[in-house]
Amino acid sequence: MGYFVDVNVLKNDFDPDGDSIYVAGIQSLQIINDSTWRATLHNLYPDNYETVKQYLYEIKDKTGAASFAYVVVKIRAIAMFDFLNVNNINALISPFGNHFWDLDSSRFEVPKGSGIHSLFNQAFWIGGLDDTSTLHIAAERYRQTGSDYFTGPISTSYDTNYLLKWNRLWKLDKEQIRYHINNWSKWGYIPIEAIANWPAHGDSPFGQSANIAPFYDSDLDHIYNPMAGDYPLIRGDQAIFFILNDIKEYHTESKGRQLGIEIHGMAYAFNHPDDSTLNNTIFMHYEVINRSVTNYHDTYLGWYTDFDLGYTADDYLGTDVTNGMLYSYNGDSIDGNGETVSYGAHPPALGMKVIGGPFLDADGIDNPKGNCDEGINGLNFGDGITDNERMGLSSTVNSGWSNGIYNFNPYNAIKGGYIPYGEGDSIHAVGPACKYVFPGDSDTLCNWGTYGTLPYGGFNQNGYYWTEKTVGNLPNDRRAVGSVGPFTFNAGEMVPVDYCITWARDCQGDNISSLELLRERISSVSPSWKTLIELPKTYNGIVENTPLKTIKFYPNPVHENATIILDGKEPLHYYLYTIDGMLVLKGILKPGSNSLEFSSLNPGVYLLRCGDKHLKVIKI
Repeated sequence: MGYFVDVNVLKNDFDPDGDSIYVAGIQSLQIINDSTWRATLHNLYPDNYETVKQYLYEIKDKTGAASFAYVVVKIRAIAMFDFLNVNNINALISPFGNHFWDLDSSRFEVPKGSGIHSLFNQAFWIGGLDDTSTLHIAAERYRQTGSDYFTGPISTSYDTNYLLKWNRLWKLDKEQIRYHINNWSKWGYIPIEAIANWPAHGDSPFGQSANIAPFYDSDLDHIYNPMAGDYPLIRGDQAIFFILNDIKEYHTESKGRQLGIEIHGMAYAFNHPDDSTLNNTIFMHYEVINRSVTNYHDTYLGWYTDFDLGYTADDYLGTDVTNGMLYSYNGDSIDGNGETVSYGAHPPALGMKVIGGPFLDADGIDNPKGNCDEGINGLNFGDGITDNERMGLSSTVNSGWSNGIYNFNPYNAIKGGYIPYGEGDSIHAVGPACKYVFPGDSDTLCNWGTYGTLPYGGFNQNGYYWTEKTVGNLPNDRRAVGSVGPFTFNAGEMVPVDYCITWARDCQGDNISSLELLRERISSVSPSWKTLIELPKTYNGIVENTPLKTIKFYPNPVHENATIILDGKEPLHYYLYTIDGMLVLKGILKPGSNSLEFSSLNPGVYLLRCGDKHLKVIKI
C-alpha cells in the first residue's frame, strides 16, 4: 500500500505465429511505455490484511488480431497490528477495533510465551435511535461479510496518504517517554518513530479532528512538537493508541445505518509481576465521539466477545452482576483432550469488567452505591460528588452456538430485547425477562436483572441459582454480548468507556476455584474516577520534574472567579479538566496570587491539576 509497481505484461505473452505484439490498452493503469504499465494503488486498500485487484489488458499483433488477459496485484498491509505484552498477557490490538485475533487465529496468549490463548476476538458495538426512532448501528463480529469500522478519524478525504497515516497503531512504553523527557533537548537526539509521529492532531484542511491523541504541551502552544519538550500521554506502563470511525464506508457487516462516530482508543497494561491481578489484566479506554449532527436516544454500547479458553468446545458462560463482569470458565476440571492448544488440568477463567461507561443524566445529587439501580455495578456512586456517576454493565446475552441453547447470533441490524430467566433454552425458560444471562449467585440482593422481581421456578433461593451447570447445558464454544445503556448521545458529545479483561488460574484447584479467583481479582479492579482521568500521574507513570509547592484555592464552589495562591519562586503549569477528562483550560501560575476566570464554563464538577503534585476537585 502506498507504493507503485511496474509491470511489463509482454513478458508473459507471445504470438504463436512469431509476429511482434504490443499492448493496445489496459484498465485504469498508468502508461509507462508500449509494454509497461504502472499500478499506483490509490484508494484501493480496505481495512483488512490484504486485497487483490485485477486489471484487464488487451494485446494485438500487426494484423490486428487481439487477445485479453489480466494483471493481478495483491495489496498488502503495512503496520496493521501490534501486541500489548508488558505483563503476563500477549494481546493483539487492531487499528480497526476488532481485537485479539489476526483475522485468522486467536492472539490473546496467556501465560505469555505458552502458545495457549484464552480469547478469540472482541468487537465494539454501538447503536441508537434518531429523532424518527430509526436505528443506527455499528456492530461487527468477524469481518467475514464486511466491515462497520474503519481506521482513522472522520475526514473529507480517504486517499492513499490518509491510509498510510492512519491505518496503524502507536505503541509506547513508559520508559521510552521518560527517555524522551530527559533527552529531547540534547544535541543529536532523534525521537523514536511513535513519539515523533504521535497522532496528536488530525489534518484540519480535510475536516479531521484538531486534537486526537493526548499529549503534554510543554510550551503551551497547543501544537504537538516533541522537539520542544512535548510528549505523548499514555496510561499504564505500556499503551497502544488507535483511532477508528464508522462513516468512511457503508456498514457491510451489520447492514445498519451509520452513526457518524469517531473512537479514540487506548489499550494499556501494567508491569507489576508482584501483583497477580495487574499482571493478568489489560485495560481499555475509549472516547466515543458523536461527530454527526444527529442526536441519538436509547443508545447502547457493548462488546461482542468470543471466548476460547484454550480448547474451544468445553466452555461455560456467566455474569457477575455485582462486579459488572461477563466471564467464561471451563465446563469441567480438565480443559481439552491433550491438545497443544488446551490448558489441561487446572483450567483458567477469563472475565471482562465494565469499570465505567457513559455518565448518567445529571440529577443534582450524589447517587448512593448499593441501591437497586445502576449503583449496583456503576462507578462513582456514593463518593460525595454530584453528577459524576457512570453506568456499569447493563445486560448480557449469549450468542452464536446451537446445542439447544439460545442462539442470538446477529447478522443484520435489528432492535433486540431481553431473554427469559431460567433454563438453557427458550422452551424451558421460566421467566421473567432478565437483563443478564447465567447470573449465578451474583444478583440475589436486589434481583436487579429481573427489575426487582424474584425469578420464577425457585431460582435465587435456597442455593438454587441460574448457571449453565444447574440447568444441564453441555459445555461448548461460548460467545456473548455485554452492553451498557440506555443513554442519550447528542451531536458533538463524547462518551467515555473504561473496561478491563482479567485472567485467573488456580494452579492447585479446578475450573470452579479458578472462577472464584477471577471474581476475587476483578472486585479489586475498580479505580476511582480520579485515577481514570488523571493524566499524567498514576495511570501515565510520567511525572513533571517540578518541586513540591503549597497551593491555596478559594472560593469553592466557584461562581465566576477564583484565586490561587502559589508559594515559592518558580511558576507552575495548571490544567482544568471536565469530569470526563476533557481539557478545557490550561495556563501558568506565577508565584503569589493568581486570579482565574471560570465564567465561560458550564456549571458542573471539574478537576484542577497544578503541576504533578496537586489535584483538586472544584465545583462551578
